[in-house]
Amino acid sequence: MNGFDELANTLSQEVLAEMAENFFGARSRLDALLEGFQALAGQLRAIQGQAEARFAVLHHLLLRGREARAFYEAIGVDPDLTGFAEPSPGSSQDGPAFGLTLSGRYFKTVLAAYAEARSEAQDFMHGRIYVDTHDRGRRKLSVHYTQVAELHAQVNETIRKVNENLKPSSVIQYVKKFNPERMSRERAVGVPSNGYSENMDTDLRYQPVDFGSLGLRALPELPEPGDVSPAVRVFCSRLCKEQEGEVRAVLAELGAAAASARQSGKKEKK
Repeated sequence: MNGFDELANTLSQEVLAEMAENFFGARSRLDALLEGFQALAGQLRAIQGQAEARFAVLHHLLLRGREARAFYEAIGVDPDLTGFAEPSPGSSQDGPAFGLTLSGRYFKTVLAAYAEARSEAQDFMHGRIYVDTHDRGRRKLSVHYTQVAELHAQVNETIRKVNENLKPSSVIQYVKKFNPERMSRERAVGVPSNGYSENMDTDLRYQPVDFGSLGLRALPELPEPGDVSPAVRVFCSRLCKEQEGEVRAVLAELGAAAASARQSGKKEKK
């Protein structure tokens, strides 16, 4: 092998190594991106579960969900929010609020439950500031729906670029150019120029991430508790007049659930 052949061989080897790095490196980075994205989605599902628990208590107070749609309509919120969580007294240690009258107790309890549900919804949709004790006490924003939705679009755009720009068939065809003898033999025996490589494009193609498969649901912006307080008071007063027995029952169920939670907490501390 003369000097020119040695140089050509060295250059071809360097080009092939760079191509391999580009091809496999890009796929490896995309795999890591997909893994990280799914991990973030999992964290957000846990936060969504916390929000669901708060809304479940609110819906339970609204006569086990029967008055939930009317409640949301009364405060100017999309009534479809009723489907976000099934009614449940939950496991909170906070029982009914104190009040001199049934209407006063019920109003304060419902408004407090709404405030807690709204707070969790805000954290879920927009995140909350927290201090990361594992990172020198830095203040950070927790994972949230808006962030994951934006990242989802970026992930799918990266998938599109990898699928279009780094097709296995294109890489294989380019590599073959560095082995003209093999290409000549393949043409002689009638092997198609693309061989089986186009099937590899299908087999190795990344599928876009379906956001609906993540199990996440966007929540509407909810008004401040103080802004809806008058409407909630009127709403609760009406229910106390029309369905006093049901109101007393859900308040008692909330109280029993809170007492049970407090008892369980004491046992865990022992």
